[in-house]
Amino acid sequence: MIICFDLDGTISSAPQEMRAIMEALRGRGDEVHVLTGHKGDSVNDGVIASKLALLKSLGCEGCFDRLAVVANPKNKVARQKAHYMKSVGAS
Repeated sequence: MIICFDLDGTISSAPQEMRAIMEALRGRGDEVHVLTGHKGDSVNDGVIASKLALLKSLGCEGCFDRLAVVANPKNKVARQKAHYMKSVGAS
């Protein structure tokens, strides 16, 4: 199963608990994706690096399989996150 977690406001609000959940899911063989938005019109290496740094600062590095960052043109981030989840077959 592929399971997605939002970073800002979800993982960041309870990082220890989210880490434990993500590690448990990975331990049973599930694939964990961190899915987050970016306020700019596009995503580049700097944006990805900053999201990875945030995850590391929260103690959540190494507890997920993939980081996906969607850009936020005209506040359509929720739609883009839903599209991503559908495209990867997330549960």
